[in-house]
Amino acid sequence: MFNFTLYKEIFIQSRIPQLIGTTDFSTIQYNPAFCEFLGYSFEEISTLPLEAVSHPEDMLMDARLFGEILDGTRDEYQLEKRYIHKLGEIKTGILTVSRIREKSTGEEFLLGQVLDITEKKHMEEALKKREKQLQRSEKLAVVGQMAAAVAHEIRNPLTPIKGFMQLLHAEKELNPVYLRIVLDELLRVDTIISEFLSMAKPHAEKTMIVHVEGLVKQVIQRFQSEARMKNKKLHIESEQPIQEIIGDPNSLKQVFMNVIQNALEAISTNGRIHVKIFSDDIGVNVQFSDNGCGIPKERLSKLGEPFYSTKEKGTGLGLMTCFRIVESHNGKINIESVQGEGTTVTIWLPYDLSE
Repeated sequence: MFNFTLYKEIFIQSRIPQLIGTTDFSTIQYNPAFCEFLGYSFEEISTLPLEAVSHPEDMLMDARLFGEILDGTRDEYQLEKRYIHKLGEIKTGILTVSRIREKSTGEEFLLGQVLDITEKKHMEEALKKREKQLQRSEKLAVVGQMAAAVAHEIRNPLTPIKGFMQLLHAEKELNPVYLRIVLDELLRVDTIISEFLSMAKPHAEKTMIVHVEGLVKQVIQRFQSEARMKNKKLHIESEQPIQEIIGDPNSLKQVFMNVIQNALEAISTNGRIHVKIFSDDIGVNVQFSDNGCGIPKERLSKLGEPFYSTKEKGTGLGLMTCFRIVESHNGKINIESVQGEGTTVTIWLPYDLSE
């Protein structure tokens, strides 16, 4: 049969820091492990209030939970708490406080036990610091790669500009052919820079109710004249009614324009682009199908990456921006293509951004 002496020895010899006290904490008994945990002798810690060895930022929560034990709303609680070691070091432990009753007298006491997790916290902090360093290194590497790619893309049109300007200077007269090439290449430089800035700067959205069908029709109308001039057909089909979504109409318009522009460039004379708008239970689908040249299977997985393009003079930044805009709307872009047969781009947008 267990006796009081055994319980006392368990308390004293336990390697778990423990304390036991009356409910008003007028009397507190610490075991040696608790004294060792905070670096104080028994005589020193006995003269200190618990506030003196507790981290001030954790005292409020501890006091609130302790109060709930005192008013009888709970019999125990557990929290992660920081303590202040005698040498000033911060120690961290999982504190468990329980109400215990002495059966014969009915007197109540409070038992506190601390699981020391200081080393674990130090390891977690070291890992977090290491992760931040790796992330910073990765970001710097990406910035370096992008800077090199942008420099390469801009240098390409600058080379013919420089060459034709030298010819203009040597011939001492304005050649319209040379001038047209220079202007075209300058326009290309401007496009590259605009696409890069669009990708680099944070995308500021102004969300509002968006009628997707009306927005797509506006974009198609913008391209109809260009399509007719080149004997290319643009056709739209939509279910009725199409529910409005919440989004940024300007950025979504940019997405639709980019997709249609890509499709127009992919189809030949007498080619066609079919746009279909339809709803599902949680969002709207806009599907762009063309009968153009298509995209090789091995290139599909790389679409949306910066500076990767299927166009001879493309940068890939336009499509990457589209992916970023659709993702910011919690939507999805799916691209299916068969080389020589055509491409289908499906953009799904939820009714609500929170979905």
